[in-house]
Amino acid sequence: MSQLRYIHGKKAITIFYDHLFFKNIVERVNGTIVECNTAYDGAKDDSKKHWVLMNEHEWTKYFKVDILDEKGHLIIDTAEMYGVGSLDYELINIG
Repeated sequence: MSQLRYIHGKKAITIFYDHLFFKNIVERVNGTIVECNTAYDGAKDDSKKHWVLMNEHEWTKYFKVDILDEKGHLIIDTAEMYGVGSLDYELINIG
């Protein structure tokens, strides 16, 4: 399973790529749109609010979606921290 990381926008931001822009790519690789909760206050700073926002922006309507740090964090090295959900994917885009 491949993951595709796209930051779908903050609560107040309504301008972002249309879902159809990603549709062929996501389907071609049998991908999942992945996100992480933010470290700053807002509509994506915890998973419950984040899922609400992804539903409002209709990402869950068109794609499989995952919040990688919903179940905790995974420290790969001292410089980076990733969501435990990263382990569910064969290909991880780190950067």
